[in-house]
Amino acid sequence: MTSLVALDVAKAHLRITDTDHDAEVQRELDAATTIVVLYLAEFADPTWTEATLPADVCQAILIVLGHLDESRGGMGVDPASDDDMEKTWKAIASILMRRRLPSIA
Repeated sequence: MTSLVALDVAKAHLRITDTDHDAEVQRELDAATTIVVLYLAEFADPTWTEATLPADVCQAILIVLGHLDESRGGMGVDPASDDDMEKTWKAIASILMRRRLPSIA
């Protein structure tokens, strides 16, 4: 999948200023993008690019990226992580609900 959010935008969101972790951030960004696009399913526009990505979809990707970065893949390992993931999904749903049909959301 083509990156929809620029690496420099992702790094700014994570408050990373060096280049030491660019590969790791890119992997997490790719995963976050995939998660959001799959969540949107058929409502994701396959023609989106960095230049045309709607702000709400970008924000959802950055929220997921932040969660992936904080948890380092440890989702579901402890109750606190489960609570954080639930909050993350509520935030994503709140941001993207207007892009999905009510019967599917």
